[in-house]
Amino acid sequence: MKKKVKMLVDLFILIALPMQIVCGRIGTALHEWLGIAVFLLFLLHHGLNWRWYKNLLGGRYSAVRLGSLLVNVLLFALMFAVPVSGLARAEHVSLLHRIQVYDERVFHPAAAYLICVLITIHVGLHGAVMHGTGD
Repeated sequence: MKKKVKMLVDLFILIALPMQIVCGRIGTALHEWLGIAVFLLFLLHHGLNWRWYKNLLGGRYSAVRLGSLLVNVLLFALMFAVPVSGLARAEHVSLLHRIQVYDERVFHPAAAYLICVLITIHVGLHGAVMHGTGD
């Protein structure tokens, strides 16, 4: 059951992120609320994959494992920074409205596009797990 929940969470994130990119087509309000949903699912994703944190200090670090860790750390940082910068400039969701974030009009979209690149790499590195041939 947990495996199915993990797959559904990941699938929703993978479907929702491209929708976020076309903000002009889905509307600002949906973009903001969907962004909050993606962030909450991101937190759930990490909760469901807590064993990854448990195993961080164990084993040897090959170049691939070190590269994967770098991708994951950058992705983790950006998945917090993008919602903060987005909420700072939000029109419909006013959780952090009017808090100044360093030039969020430039940072928010640039970081969001970088998230797309990093998620592509992240999914590629976990391809064996998604196909049921890895751990």
